[in-house]
Amino acid sequence: MEAHTQAPKRKRARLACKPCRERKRKCDGGDPCTTCTEWGYQCYYEARRRKSHNVHHLSPDASASPPMHNDPGTITAEPDPSGMVRRLEANSGAAFVRKLGLKIDSAKAPKLNLFGWNIGARQLSAQPLASSVFPVVEITSLDHIQALAQRYFQKIDPCYGFLDQQLFFERLNQRWQSPLLPDIFDSVIAGVGALGCLFSQRNATITEIHLVRTARSTLDMHHLSGPPSIDLLNGWALRSIYLRMTDSPHSTWMASSTLMHLLEASGLHPESHSVLPPSINIDPDLQRRLVGVAHHLNVWTSFDLGLSRVSFQKDDLPLPPSPKAGDYTAEVLGLLPVSLSLDPGRAKDEADLATTLGKLLGRNSHPAPVCHGAM
Repeated sequence: MEAHTQAPKRKRARLACKPCRERKRKCDGGDPCTTCTEWGYQCYYEARRRKSHNVHHLSPDASASPPMHNDPGTITAEPDPSGMVRRLEANSGAAFVRKLGLKIDSAKAPKLNLFGWNIGARQLSAQPLASSVFPVVEITSLDHIQALAQRYFQKIDPCYGFLDQQLFFERLNQRWQSPLLPDIFDSVIAGVGALGCLFSQRNATITEIHLVRTARSTLDMHHLSGPPSIDLLNGWALRSIYLRMTDSPHSTWMASSTLMHLLEASGLHPESHSVLPPSINIDPDLQRRLVGVAHHLNVWTSFDLGLSRVSFQKDDLPLPPSPKAGDYTAEVLGLLPVSLSLDPGRAKDEADLATTLGKLLGRNSHPAPVCHGAM
């Protein structure tokens, strides 16, 4: 007998979802399908009419009451996936790489991941530590924390310069003279120390892990009974910066969003009109720097993830900070107006965008020291 072999036929999904049909992409018919899952689309299917010959086989009861689907994954409201798609594809570097890969080789296109988001999680190579939280004065010596703070102001402050260096070291010495009086300023000390560790050693140390835990615990356990203090705001800013360099994008987004809400509650934002009396006394230039860094962290992280950023009613940005020798914070924050103009929810004016980009390219930019010999 002759063996008759046939080449396997290509299997096609019986019903492709609406997003895949609109974009002419391969759909496996899942709910949600693989393509929508990888791209972050809202997967849904259009109801099709039954063929006429099937209607004649239905009983009167069945024809009178169409089947109901109670699947919790089924979308009953009018779906609108375009909003999420626009937000993600407009500013996300991950979506750009994915789209470029699909055009080059659709079979080997990378998944929707934020490649090179940061240097990775900081973990000990030995056994993990018990989840204990120590006072900041018991984690390390004053001399060591001073050295870590010097590293912070050498490598990080030039790009995120929102702390008063002289005042920080004065209060640091006072804290070690009163070790039994914990304060929200401990979150600032621990945050500065953790970032100093990050830019001092390639691998995480026990000191760094304890400083991170103390900073997080101090911020999370703080009871807010009025407008947030400047120490609380600085602590959350430092935590957002550390997470941006070591943790997941969603953790960074949550921390930066919390910082933005605290800024609004504090009355430091230009448009804020709190009914509470002002309780924060801060240098105007440092105020502009802190508000600008908070916007920078929240806007860029939100755009990377395709998630909503924290925006206020007027959404006014603070005035640019005063330039200083060896400081690059003004250059970083100078990108904010361009970033906000690219918000998918805003109307685009190509002429204004071209003018803004022209001014941006015409600026004299200098490489920051954080990029050289940081690790």
